[in-house]
Amino acid sequence: MERLSRQLNKRQILQTLKHLPSHNQLDEAYDDVIKRIDAQGEDIAALAKRALSWIVLARRPLTASELCCALAVELETEELDTANLFEIRDIQSICAGLVNVEEERRIVGLVHNTAQTFLEPLVDRWNLNARKDIAETCLTYLAFQEFRTGRSTGEKALRERFQKNDFFMYAAEYWSEHLRPVETEIARLACSFLLQKGSYESAAQAMYLMQNLRYVRRIFKKLDAYSYRTMTAAQFVANEGFYGVMEVFLKQLGDRVTTTLNTEAGANRYGTPLAIAAAHEDTAMIELLIRHGSRDGEAVLQKAIRETRVVSVRHLLDLGITANAVDSDGHSALINAVTTGSLNLVQLLLDRHADIRFCDSNLPNGTALIAAILNGHAHLIPVLLQAGADLRAGTMYHDNSVEAAAESSDIRFLEALLDATNSMTMDERSKLLGGSLCVAAARGNSAAIITLLEAGADPDSVRQSSSAIESAAQGKHHEVLSLLTNAGANTQGRTLDEILEDSKDDVPTNGSQSDSDDDYDSEVLSLPSCTKTMEGTDSEMDDSEHEGHAARESLRSLVNKAEGRNVDIHGTRKKEAEKKERQRIVELHQQARVGTWS
Repeated sequence: MERLSRQLNKRQILQTLKHLPSHNQLDEAYDDVIKRIDAQGEDIAALAKRALSWIVLARRPLTASELCCALAVELETEELDTANLFEIRDIQSICAGLVNVEEERRIVGLVHNTAQTFLEPLVDRWNLNARKDIAETCLTYLAFQEFRTGRSTGEKALRERFQKNDFFMYAAEYWSEHLRPVETEIARLACSFLLQKGSYESAAQAMYLMQNLRYVRRIFKKLDAYSYRTMTAAQFVANEGFYGVMEVFLKQLGDRVTTTLNTEAGANRYGTPLAIAAAHEDTAMIELLIRHGSRDGEAVLQKAIRETRVVSVRHLLDLGITANAVDSDGHSALINAVTTGSLNLVQLLLDRHADIRFCDSNLPNGTALIAAILNGHAHLIPVLLQAGADLRAGTMYHDNSVEAAAESSDIRFLEALLDATNSMTMDERSKLLGGSLCVAAARGNSAAIITLLEAGADPDSVRQSSSAIESAAQGKHHEVLSLLTNAGANTQGRTLDEILEDSKDDVPTNGSQSDSDDDYDSEVLSLPSCTKTMEGTDSEMDDSEHEGHAARESLRSLVNKAEGRNVDIHGTRKKEAEKKERQRIVELHQQARVGTWS
């Protein structure tokens, strides 16, 4: 023990430690070293213990210059006083040989791995505020006048900032981690730093660059567009979950709080602070932000639903956000919940009186039932039916839910919905089954055909001027044709081959078009560009486009028919009717292009 306490360099201490076989002896040896540190006097001992605390608590090994700079920072100052800087060899000396500096990279560490184990519990005994001291040092340094100009505008400028300010890289990358355990104690200091926009932006730039160090070169090529990668101060605090800091921060913002929470902080890809808090299911932060004026509760609710953040959804509803929120695409909260397949979310929204009968016929999945069918969530069908979902409500491509189920390869949807039709009037049920039979026939869904026929569907059902047998023939679905004819469908005395042959007259092919169809076909070939135009939002339309909206919607319906989505427009054998309908498509196409409607 006496020999260890007299050692002055790393080699001597290591040799002594090597010959101490037990943990008790090691502890006694380190105790003796600490006594030697204490014997240097109060001020020197305090500095040595502060240096050792930094080495033990640092999030990564510090360089010699970083450690010396950190020890030189004084609280409540705006610049580093270089007169406070120590030489690393002096730090090594007053630490009685416990500190080692790697020659090549100048990385500071402890002399032996057992030293870390021994010193960790001592740090808090030496100074109850050791962790607070480190966090305050980082924040004070980052708030220096040097960094208040904001982010560097080029690679050279940023490199110079790193080279000129030894502690900047470490403080920028790890200040938030050091803040976490002492957040409430130094919330005001943290807010002071965050409210200095230039200081925060400087640190944020460095932090994100350090996290993407291997891509620095590529990032600098687009440095002008780089700002989108960094969070605003409010976003960062919400992301870190610093409740105490956010509370003080919002109070200090004063009149700027609404703009900060709803506009400025939502201008990049990270979203508003409320959206970030909801993504982390941080209920306390969610409540704090709404109480201070976050106004995007409905949008955040929808996002939380899409991400199946059940805890956040429940808390937002508890705070008064409506369960009938509708997103920018027109989907209700319930439809989005159904789309995820989460029974918990669906039941939660239904319990909060979400409108089960919400319907937007302009959307493919504009009802909860049809959304469940299109997304393959059969387990939700009984829940939705029990809640009162309307089978008859239709959407863009389906006149009702039964038709949507008739297209599905999963027969469970159709079976569940057919059970629910038993309470309908005979005429109403017959209409639903008949239309669905035609849809299943056009799709070639044999399982659905069998199920519908067994449920009582009329094999001669007609939907939008095409019978089930005609729909099957146009799709060349031989098995479906056999099922329908065996069920008694009227074949008009024709064999299956004759029915299929006749269907060729109804649907022109590349090799059998008549000359009268040439103009029609040339126009139809250009329809995709028109349908793409129709998908624009209202905000993208000028006045003339609004005038042509009705034309585009009518054209959309006819295009869907031409593509076989609803009904083939060539179902009739009357050539004159064919010609008129084709001419109507051409007219609508032209009107939609120029934005007029007559």
